[in-house]
Amino acid sequence: MAEPEHFSRDVPRRCLHLINRLWHQLDTIHDPRDPDGGTLTATFVLAMSTPIVLLPIELIDRTGRRGNPTSIDDRGLDQSLTDAINRGLGGGQLQNAPFFEKNSWASAKRSSDKSPSLRHGLDFKLIQELGTEQAEKAANEMPCNQWSSIIRNALAHGGVVYLDKEGRHARENEVAMLAFVSRRIDRDTNSPTDSLVLRVSLQNYLIFLDKWVGWLDKSGIAGLLNAAA
Repeated sequence: MAEPEHFSRDVPRRCLHLINRLWHQLDTIHDPRDPDGGTLTATFVLAMSTPIVLLPIELIDRTGRRGNPTSIDDRGLDQSLTDAINRGLGGGQLQNAPFFEKNSWASAKRSSDKSPSLRHGLDFKLIQELGTEQAEKAANEMPCNQWSSIIRNALAHGGVVYLDKEGRHARENEVAMLAFVSRRIDRDTNSPTDSLVLRVSLQNYLIFLDKWVGWLDKSGIAGLLNAAA
């Protein structure tokens, strides 16, 4: 296959296509070192979703925020898409974003001395808090630039936790949710202040990926021309 015409748009679309085409085969794929540990579905989704989410954020949104062109810069390839990403990942609330799905995200935070340990899962109080209406409201009303920063940092730095259907660490149970954890640093002291956590079910994460890629496609000049045809 040829090199993508627009990396931030085309690679996410190709990765989503792989998810859709290979989804029904995942039930037969296990870790050879742990054949009784369940399928690699969550691993596959995490692997495919990383470029889906990160490429538009890194090559357009964060490049634009830095204000200077870099050696890899997709902003000038499609101004319509660049403008849409700047709007969609700006300061507006997540619940108003074009890729938002209701009843999907929950958010909570912990101070630096109570930050979740990725090695041992989320603490009980945090698990309970993420299951409340307040946590869903906090995520819905979160500025999109903060939401994208949490997702970006978690995916880029390994801050992803597998959770079971109860929101606990899925050490032995089937993965049903993902938690994205991002630690905030005080720029003056270079010390951690708190950790921000976003939680989403695996099913709703897949719905988000579909809407995210659809948004990227429709926002570009080709999508706008097709909509007007």
